[in-house]
Amino acid sequence: MQTMERGVFLKRLQGGLKQWPGVQIILDAARVGGTWSNWYDSFMRCGGFNGRDRNCVPELDAKFAKYLSSTDRDERQALAFDIQREILENLYFVPVFRHAAMQAIGPRIAAAKWQDVFPTVTTAYAYPWEDIALKA
Repeated sequence: MQTMERGVFLKRLQGGLKQWPGVQIILDAARVGGTWSNWYDSFMRCGGFNGRDRNCVPELDAKFAKYLSSTDRDERQALAFDIQREILENLYFVPVFRHAAMQAIGPRIAAAKWQDVFPTVTTAYAYPWEDIALKA
């Protein structure tokens, strides 16, 4: 096992796959704020800041480009789910740890259940905020 300080790890990431010969299992924290698409752009996209060529999957990038250019909410949601499902099913990224957090909604929120406000199991935060409706 090779342990690296964050600065050394990020510098090696810049060099791409040639810096990581053989089979690699890299445990890394994904502290990218915002949405899943911010995470994808940084960690999975070919040439992304944290992924470089290590996680480069051109077929997923094509779907991601379609996601970014679409203005159809249903199409964007379907593409987002499809991309995330492919990442997990093909083991490009395997979540091994998730921070525990309380997930609840208060009496002013119009949603019937907390899953409507916390739409995926990969986040402990309600999003997107602009979609959270309050009771009249």
